[in-house]
Amino acid sequence: MIRLIAAAAAIFLVASCASPLDERWSHDEQALPAWITEGGSLLVAERGETPRRAEAASIDSLDALIAWAMERHPALQAAEARWHAALNRITPARTLPEPQASYRVAVEQIERDREPLGHTVGITQAFPWFGTLELSGEMRSSEARAAAEAYRRTQWEVSQAIKEAWADYAYLHGAAAILREQIALLDQLENVVRARYRTAQVDQRELVRLQIERDALENELLDTIDMVSAVKGRLNAAAGRSANAALPEDPMLPVPEVDLLEDRLAAILHVSNPSLGAMRHELAARRQAIQLAEKRFHPEFMLGIEYGVNTSKRMAGMDGGGDDMLGAMIGLTLPVWTDSYEAGVSEAMAEWGAVLRGIADEGNRLQSELKMALYNIRDARRRIDLFGTRLRVRAEQVLHTTEAAYRTGTAGFSDLIEAQREALEYALGGVRAEADLFRAIARLEAMIGQALPSEPSDASTSSSESETSS
Repeated sequence: MIRLIAAAAAIFLVASCASPLDERWSHDEQALPAWITEGGSLLVAERGETPRRAEAASIDSLDALIAWAMERHPALQAAEARWHAALNRITPARTLPEPQASYRVAVEQIERDREPLGHTVGITQAFPWFGTLELSGEMRSSEARAAAEAYRRTQWEVSQAIKEAWADYAYLHGAAAILREQIALLDQLENVVRARYRTAQVDQRELVRLQIERDALENELLDTIDMVSAVKGRLNAAAGRSANAALPEDPMLPVPEVDLLEDRLAAILHVSNPSLGAMRHELAARRQAIQLAEKRFHPEFMLGIEYGVNTSKRMAGMDGGGDDMLGAMIGLTLPVWTDSYEAGVSEAMAEWGAVLRGIADEGNRLQSELKMALYNIRDARRRIDLFGTRLRVRAEQVLHTTEAAYRTGTAGFSDLIEAQREALEYALGGVRAEADLFRAIARLEAMIGQALPSEPSDASTSSSESETSS
């Protein structure tokens, strides 16, 4: 009996050994997030309900809204769950197959004049070819890293969607403020027109035209306010919140000064883009899958022991005396179906080639999108300078001059309305350009997978130039 215990312990000791990976995942990375392990959160998610108490938290800025989404957005939680699922496939991949236990009893023996053979118990353990478990674990590890990059890509996609919706939300608030200013201006002009109408300096047509112009602006203002409610719902949805969740009523639109050197951004894009990162890890996994497929040409080993209880004296004599018997077994699989193994290698190589060409295609697409993103940022900056600064100031000057001339009768009503329309157009154009710039920066940051580097100040640039010249 002691020999049986010792042999079984030896087999289980070997079976429990796993091939080491070059890089081990820490326990913290494999631990499930709290939102998965908490049963209450799961029940809420299964019913499709939204945790209203969490949404009641104060959101007073864009940064606060993004921080809220990074913790609670359903798409991020789904990507995080897939990442943790991939992490927990590593250990099973590095583990030996389950050992097999067997029990054998002689139902009817041939030599009836002999004593019965009794019954036999055995344990068998299979061992894959050398390096198979290590490769399998490395492949799953590469897949887990790809899932981590996919999680990071989802983070940037959520951030981009929030910022784009925030840009529209802020633009509509700014447009509504400009429209209110223009309506107030037309109200003042109406008093001027009425005064001139009472003194018979103008006819009723100018008063009616002014009222039509005001009503049109009033309708545009109402449409803008109504659109604010719709964009508010889209913004909350982008953050993973219910459509009616509270948002700031005066959203700010911070537009940072960023460095737009194309070569520098292209280098960052190549290294930090989450899609490319995920595809590179997937490429490593497919390469390891090829090596695993090639190992199918090699056999698997099997080790086992058998222990016979109450065996015949004849068998006991072969075992060295006694009524029990202890035997050992070694076996191996016969890899004879080479066509199947070659097909598996070809399949793995085709998948590796598909991912490789996909990386090249994704790189070309991202380089093209980088150029377009940089153009959109430069174009938005030009429009901010043109509409938001120069043309808006000049249009307001023209409007005030035309209004003064109209009061004295040296300018016509059509000139006044045209000046008012130009002032409104340029004011709205400047606000729209600011929103477009913010949106373009958000897209570029999501593309490169990190915040844009700050634009160097003039002082630092001049100092670096002086150091270079010296």
